[in-house]
Amino acid sequence: MSFAVFKEPWYHDGRVERLIRDPNKLGYNVSGAYIGPTKSGYKLTIRELSIEDVLWDIPDLVITYDSSCKEYESKYEKLRLETKQAISEMRE
Repeated sequence: MSFAVFKEPWYHDGRVERLIRDPNKLGYNVSGAYIGPTKSGYKLTIRELSIEDVLWDIPDLVITYDSSCKEYESKYEKLRLETKQAISEMRE
């Protein structure tokens, strides 16, 4: 599995989500959570990469479709062409 990590300003989506940890607990030491504003700082967002994400780096990515998912082929080929066009326009 591949992941992307984004360092964003704390206000990027309007709130901060922070896990509160108890240093006296061993192992899984989460004791609560905080949701709300803060005066400054950054937050890290970690999410799994999608095919769409990878197409920006590898526009000719080989995509194999299971026989039960052939209807997705036109969707991803259209996305591939749009991505290649966008990359071309950015380079101009």
